[in-house]
Amino acid sequence: MTGPVVNKARRGVFLRSLVCWLLLYAVLLTIYNGTYHLTREVLIGKVQVAPASFLLSWTLPDVDIRYDAASIQTPALVLQILRGCDGVEVWAMLVAAMLVFPMPWRRRWQGLVWGTLLLLVANLARIVSLFHIALTRMDWFDIAHGVIWQGVMVLLTGAFVLGWTNPRRVSAEREAFS
Repeated sequence: MTGPVVNKARRGVFLRSLVCWLLLYAVLLTIYNGTYHLTREVLIGKVQVAPASFLLSWTLPDVDIRYDAASIQTPALVLQILRGCDGVEVWAMLVAAMLVFPMPWRRRWQGLVWGTLLLLVANLARIVSLFHIALTRMDWFDIAHGVIWQGVMVLLTGAFVLGWTNPRRVSAEREAFS
C-alpha cells in the first residue's frame, strides 16, 4: 500500500515543482526583458562580445577582428549580438530549476555555479562558431543560429538540470551529510 501513496506524493512534489519552475522562469524572463536596457552593456558587451572577439582573434589570426558593445566585425562581416543571443533565457531556466526543485541549498548553489559556467562556455562556443559559419557559409547561418544552436542550448540546459537534480543522487547526498 505504501507504493502507490509514495508515488502519488512524489508526483505531487514534482508537479508543484514544475509549476513553480514555470512561474519563476516567467518572472525571471520578465525581469530580464524589463531591465535589458540597463544590463545589455554588461551581459552582451563584456560577458559575450569581448570574450568571443578574443577567441575569434585567436582562431582567425589573419582576420582583423573588431568589436563594440553589441557586435563583432571584420571588413567583410558584422555580427550583431542581440537580446536572446546572450544565453540569458537558458540561464533563467537553470536558475529557476536550481531554486525550485527540492535539494539541499549547498547543492543548489553548486549547480548554479557549474551550470552558469557551462552555459557561458557553450554560448561563447555558439557565438564563435556562428561567426565562422557566417564568414564561410552564410547560407548555413540561419539554420545553425535559429535551429541547431537554440536546440543545443536548451537540451544542454535540460540535461544539466536533470543530471544535477537527479532525486537518487540528491537523496544519497542528503544521507551522506546527515
